[in-house]
This record gives sequence, structure tokens and C-alpha cells, in this order.
Amino acid sequence: MQNANCLYNSGKSSIFRFQSIGDLADISEAISSFKDAVDLTTQEHDGLPRLLSDLGKALTARFKLTGDANDILEAISHARRAVQLTPDGHTDLPGFLTNLGLSLMHHFENTGDLSDISEAISVQRRAISLIPDDHRDKPTLQDNLGNSLKRLFQRTNQLNDISDAVHAHQEAVRLSEKYGYPDSSRFSKNMLDALQLCFEHSQELASIQVATISFRRFSTSQLGSPSKELRLNAKKWASFAKKVDSVELLQAWSNALRIASQVAGLEHTIQKRYTYLLDISELSVSAAAAALELGRPHLALEWLEQGRCLVWSQLNKFRTPLDDLQTCNPALADEFLKVSKALEYAGSRSEPAAFPEEITTIQTPPRDEATSHVELAKQCDKLIERIRSIRGFESFFLPSTCSDLMRGLPERGLVVIINIHQDRSDALLLMLGHKIPIHVPLPDFSYEKADNFRISLHTYLRHIGVRDRGSESDHKDRGMRPAVHSEAKSVIKDVLSQLWKFLVKPILDKLELALPLAEKLRIWWCLTGPLAFLPVHAAGIHDDGHSTTLSDFAISSYIPSVSALIERVKRPREVDVSNTGLVMISQPDTPGQRPIPGASTEVQAIGRLLNTYNVRHLCLERKVATVEEGTKQMDAYSCIHFACHANQDTTEALKSAFHLYDGPLELSTIIKQNLARADLAFLAACQTSTGDEKLSEEAVHLAAGMLAAGYRGVVATINAKGHRLSSDGAAHALHYATNEIRKEFGDTDEGLLAWVPYVHYGL
Repeated sequence: MQNANCLYNSGKSSIFRFQSIGDLADISEAISSFKDAVDLTTQEHDGLPRLLSDLGKALTARFKLTGDANDILEAISHARRAVQLTPDGHTDLPGFLTNLGLSLMHHFENTGDLSDISEAISVQRRAISLIPDDHRDKPTLQDNLGNSLKRLFQRTNQLNDISDAVHAHQEAVRLSEKYGYPDSSRFSKNMLDALQLCFEHSQELASIQVATISFRRFSTSQLGSPSKELRLNAKKWASFAKKVDSVELLQAWSNALRIASQVAGLEHTIQKRYTYLLDISELSVSAAAAALELGRPHLALEWLEQGRCLVWSQLNKFRTPLDDLQTCNPALADEFLKVSKALEYAGSRSEPAAFPEEITTIQTPPRDEATSHVELAKQCDKLIERIRSIRGFESFFLPSTCSDLMRGLPERGLVVIINIHQDRSDALLLMLGHKIPIHVPLPDFSYEKADNFRISLHTYLRHIGVRDRGSESDHKDRGMRPAVHSEAKSVIKDVLSQLWKFLVKPILDKLELALPLAEKLRIWWCLTGPLAFLPVHAAGIHDDGHSTTLSDFAISSYIPSVSALIERVKRPREVDVSNTGLVMISQPDTPGQRPIPGASTEVQAIGRLLNTYNVRHLCLERKVATVEEGTKQMDAYSCIHFACHANQDTTEALKSAFHLYDGPLELSTIIKQNLARADLAFLAACQTSTGDEKLSEEAVHLAAGMLAAGYRGVVATINAKGHRLSSDGAAHALHYATNEIRKEFGDTDEGLLAWVPYVHYGL
């Protein structure tokens, strides 16, 4: 038996190597060692069942890799023999039964033979009956039984099978909670999956109520990380709550948004927060759609603000002036300011290279850096609690209420939020003097339409080569475009007319606007979903001589969130003669990029115009336009003009950048600036307001980044009127400029392409 023991230990070592590396050779070596050990062990030896069971496990593992049916059949044979040789009452019997059950399950999944799964369920139930409730393996055995019963239900469609599965999973959860075992969140997920299947099959009210109670319980528990808790439970709770009552539904969505804010916690870097938000960025849109379905526009507004642009909102809150707190408790204000700045800096650091999800958890930043970041987040939370304990500061750092938002709006104009969801589309109109938003349902618009428009326009622009500045088709005169192919001519006009008919006109009708207007309305558009990638400001019927467009009625700007606009309304523009002026960064021939022939001509023309009005300015061009110098001059001048290449990084949003002489000026660098006196940014570069399609609710683009850095407005044209350059009137200037282009070129496709891509962000 000594040789058999050596062979067995050798096999176990090979198993450990296989579990670490996953090399097929290791599992094959383990199987060979186990087989030799079995051959050297007599039928009567009490170690034979263990050898047989481990041999069966190894064969099952190799089957999962290779799919060789002989392996799984042999595994079942050895596992069954191990059970047969083990007397009742033996402590190893439950484990041997479990191994047999799992092998039978794998064979069932390969062949679909119901006899396999029936036997698997039978031996799993027997294993469960042989161990006490406080045994550490019992929750796992109950969970395995539930999974087997779910698979049986998926074949038989028998209600009793899925009901038994639910019961098994409920037992797994109950035992894991009662005795404090790990894996509670995994057991919860499997139970909730079974509950969902049970409801979908029975459609019984009792099933819905049980499912809803369970989803509520686990969504509000502290089991597992917030991100996992959210993915597993919160959204499903909302989907079931919709079938129960409105109160339950509103509680579900409120909870989901609470967890979303925890997912993007301050203890993480900004890039990691964006990564965590990938799966849940649409939550606020779904919650708002539910609120509007129930006639709660105030809740829809609050939830959209709470759940969208989470990362930008965090930055804005840290940069909010603490004047009131400074007056009340200067020491506490200074301490919070110090910690918030340190936390903001820590959040802006880079993450290590990405790894597969199962490995990512162990890939951490250097210990002192990561630990310091977490400690700063905890310290910040404690400071916020202290501040909230002061009379008058109870809502410090809490999400804005509807009344807060409505009170902070600009005196003139309105904000229009468009919520696009798979179930419904709606507009919320926000105007100063109103207590709640005006709700405008958009029954003829849809998420599908918006996404189709986005795809059509994207394809069209790619087809005619206008999405990349400096491309081979880019002419020296950037206003002139190559001829548009006739077969594509209808695309842009069709998209703009559809946006007018189904989206914009119903809103203008609600406002009872009619031409001619004494004064054009100012509208700030806040868009969600695929609509965030469409030129709503250009919506209209664009036919020469018979045009009706949004620009006839209104001057349009865009905002990433309502709070971003309100912050600029509350913060008066600081005039500092030493800072007022324009820095221009021009890169006509950036190393590694295609030339931009018109960049030098562009900044020279602007310079001549600024000289006419005695406006202070500086031009950084070619070798002088470095990342360091550009960053430095952003603080020295209130306005900036980029005439260079830019790119939107869809894999790592904060690496989106302007390409300067010695490298990229990244979004991560820009948002660290906190430019208190910044005024206007003009981005004459491609992809500067193109967001990440996977994070459409986070406004992850360079234009939003410039707002986060402190610029009051971001615009794609220049206004040098008057003796001091500022963002005041920038939206009006852009509106005027585009109208002049329309007069010159008409509503041809070439004319539209000369102005439609340019937008204004901010105040």
C-alpha cells in the first residue's frame, strides 16, 4: 500500500498544479497516478473508496476540458463504485455522493439523458440527509441540489421541479446566514434565479410576492460587495416590484440608485469607478422611466441627477465653495478641503493594466498608495458626518432634491431633459418659477429609433470621411467638404427631420411657441442613451426655401447634468485682468499623426482678430506646444483654443486626449486642474464631445472634461467681440455663426456638414 500512497500523493500534487495553471498535462498525469494507485489497492482496503472518488473527480475535470465522453462515463463508474464500497454512517459518504452527483450532471448536460439528472438529484438528496445543518458543506450541497432541479425543470417544465429548486436554494441561503458561512451572495443569486423561473412559469401572485420579498431582502442586505449585490439583486427587485405595486417599485429603484453610488465609491480611482459603472450606467434612466410611468416627474428628475454623471458630480461637489461652512466652522472647512483635495488627487492616479475578471481582484496598486486612498475615503466620510451634524448642513453632500434643482435654474430659458428608455421616451422641461418639471410624453419616439439614427449617422459620416480631422479628405479650408455621394445624400436630412418631427416639435408645441418670436428661447439640452450622440440642436426640416428648424425658435446648448449648469449659475464669473485672454494650441503636423494643413491658418486668423480688439493672447505651436507648457498656460489664460488632433479612448475613458507635440494631453490630466478662473474652451478637434457608447450616462468626453476642469463653457467657434474675451454670449455667437453658414451654403448636405457637428456646452 506504500507504493499506492506515493502514487496517490503524486496525483494530488498534479491536481494542485492543474488548479493553479490549468495545464491538461497535469490533470492527465494525476489521472494516471490515481489509476496506478487503484490497481495496487485491494478491494478490502478502506482507502480504496477515496482513491476511486478522487479518480472520478479528476476524470470529470478532464472531461470539462476535452469533452471526451469516455472520461465522464469512466468518472461515473469510479464515483458509483466509491459510493457502493462505503458503508452508511461513514463520514466520507456525503462527499462521495456529491462527486457522483456532479459527474452525473455533467453527463446529463452532454447527452440530455433524464436518467442521469434524476439519479444526480437522488444522490444529492441522500448526501444532504446524511449531514447535520451546521456542517460547513451543507449550504453548498443544498445549492448544488437546487441547480440540478433547475436544470431538470428546464427540460421537463414541471412546476414542482422549480418549486423544489427554490426550496433547496432557500435552505442554502438560510443555513449560510445562520451559521455565518461564506458564499452567501452566490447562494442568493442562485435562489433569485430560481424564483424568477418559478414566477415566469406560474405567473401566480403568490410567486410574485415571494420573489419580491426575497429580492427586497437581499437587495437591502450587506452581503457581498455593492457592485455584485446590485448586479444580482437590485434590478431584478425592480422588475418584480413593477408587478406588485407602485410603492414597492419606487423603493426598489431608490435602493438600486443608492447602491450605484456605492459602486462608484470615492475609495476607487476614477478609472475604476467608470469600469464598475459599465454594467449599471443605465439604471437612472430605467428608474426615471418608472417614475414617469407613475406620474412622478419630480422623482424622475432627482433620480436622473443622482444616477447620471456620477464621477463628474463627485468632482463638482469637492470643488463647491465652502463659504458658509468657512464662516460657521473654519477649522472643519479647512480640514474637509484638505482631505477632499488629497482624495481627488488619489482618484486621478492610473490603474494597473487590466486582467481577466477572476484575476483582477488581486491586482492592486502599491499597498501604501491603495491603503492611503481607502483611508482618505473613510476620513472623508467621517468629516461629512460631522458637517451634517451642524444645523443648516444636514443635506451636505447628499443628492439634490427637486426643489433644490428647480430653484437653481438660470433666470431665462429652460432645461430640457430627454429620458430615452426601452419602455418609453419622455421630456422633462425645467423652468425657474415652477416647483416641478413639466412632463412631456414622447409616444412616437423610442430608444430603438434613437439608436438607429445614431448608427445611420455614424455610418454616413464614416462613409463620406468627415469624422477624423486631418484625414486624407480634409481640405486646407476646413469648412469645405468633399462632395457627398448621391446615394447617401438623404441620410443626414432624414435623421434631422425625424428628430424634429418626433422629438423636438412636440416639446415646442407644449411650450406653445410660434413664429415669429420677439426673442429666441435659450434651451439647455440634457440627453440620455443613444440620443446623447445625436445633433438635436440641428433638428428640423432642412429644405432650401421651405426650412423649419429648432434654430428658428431657440439657441441651444448641451449640459452633462442639471447640477453642472446650476454650479455655473451659482458661481459668478471672476474677472481677473491678469488672467483674461486666450491661449491657442496649434499642431498642424503632430509627430505620428496626419497633417492638419488648416491649423496654422486658423490660429493666425484668430490672432489677427484678437489684435484688432487688443485681447491678450498667446499661441503655442509645433515644438512649443508641449503637454507641460499647455497645462501651465491653461492656468494663465481664461480661455483656450485647441487646433489639433484629439481622440476618444473607448477602452479607458480618462486616456481620451488632445495630441500635442511631445504626447497626449489626457483627460485625466485636464480634470486635475481645477481652474477657478477658467472661462471658455474652444475645441477645434475631432471627437471632443463624442462620449463612450458603453457609458452614455456618464458624459465621458473631452468637452465634459473641460467643464469638470472649471471652464464655464465649451464651444466649437470663437467670439472675439468686445475688448474682453469671455464665455458670455458664446452660445449666441455659435448660433449666429451657424445661421450665417446656412445663408451662404443653404440647406444642402455640404452646408449642413459645415455646422451641424459643432455644439456648445455649459452656461
